[in-house]
Amino acid sequence: MRIPREGGTYNRLVKSAAVWLNRILALLAWGGVFVAGVLTVAHFMGLAVPCTAERACDVVTSSKYSEVLGIPVAAFGLLTYLVLAGIAAIRLFRPDWRPRLIVTVAWVLSAVGTLASAYLQFVSFVELQAKCDWCLASAGIMFLTCLLYGFVASAEGPDKLDVPVGKIAFLAWMVLAIGGLGVMAKNMDALRKAPGRELASEASIETLAPNPAYSFGKGAAPVTIIEYADFYCPACRSSFQNIKGLYVQADGNLRLIYRNFPIFKKEGHEMSLAASIIGEFAATQGKYWPWIEGMFTKDVDDLKSIDALIALATEIGLKEDEVRKALSDDKYIDIVYEGIDTARRIGVDETPTYVIFADGLKPQMAAQANVNSVINSPGIAKYLKGKGGG
Repeated sequence: MRIPREGGTYNRLVKSAAVWLNRILALLAWGGVFVAGVLTVAHFMGLAVPCTAERACDVVTSSKYSEVLGIPVAAFGLLTYLVLAGIAAIRLFRPDWRPRLIVTVAWVLSAVGTLASAYLQFVSFVELQAKCDWCLASAGIMFLTCLLYGFVASAEGPDKLDVPVGKIAFLAWMVLAIGGLGVMAKNMDALRKAPGRELASEASIETLAPNPAYSFGKGAAPVTIIEYADFYCPACRSSFQNIKGLYVQADGNLRLIYRNFPIFKKEGHEMSLAASIIGEFAATQGKYWPWIEGMFTKDVDDLKSIDALIALATEIGLKEDEVRKALSDDKYIDIVYEGIDTARRIGVDETPTYVIFADGLKPQMAAQANVNSVINSPGIAKYLKGKGGG
């Protein structure tokens, strides 16, 4: 026989609220299925999820922490949410079937999920220096689910039976979650396959990159990719080696051009303007690409101060006193701002953005999400041996 605990008023309150808690927990479960499902589908189909924060979602979802034993973490999350959805269904349709056991199982499962989510968010913010909106949403859903199941588990005895409205709502949320997942998958796939946006015919490599020092590769290469990026943009940092790998694969048919597009007013990017100015000075000293590679290969945490930037500049052969002078020289500051203005006139509004020139084609602009589609289009792929990057 169960010995009644103290706090009968609290217990009655919890039991009287059970109807609404059941509905909320069902909604959270299907919301989690949608979020984790989007991440899982994106992983297996090689799609980019819609994201803010300069597409930092890709940094998180493609990192070494995104898989366990070759299985995406999102898939484990999806399975967990499906089990929670099943438990919510039992509580709504069969509330008298072993209620204490299934509530305990749900609470333990959501607690483990909350701890796992907390660890992954720590890794994202501390190790990867990036934020994934979808991962944050999943962590929030899991935490709230754990909190509510803990609340329900504190009640004694079976829950109050739900009315038909709750069952109808459960089925409606299920349809919305699964249908929404299908729509998202279709939209992500369409975005990946989207063609590049053609630029005006007057746009030229010389206009966008007037300094030959910005180029890496043969000037006569049939394909030129101009990348507008920010040294502190997580997506730019993750894509840099891929673009360099594409250059190697192209075997002389590709020229790379890097242009600064510092988002220095954004938190975490405060040093991007100074880094861009030093880059423009490095271009006059024949050290532009050593500076680019140094900035992208160094740990971003080691590049958060002027002294750190100057230390890197001296590593690649620049003189400290000249670098300090360049940082306050209007000539280099104006070059950076002129580059930003030119980029904005052609529609650059995020990093990384790619402008692609190929013999016989009009120049095209691509974002991180669809650059592979543009590079692998027939008119460009023939020069790059059919291999994309980005």
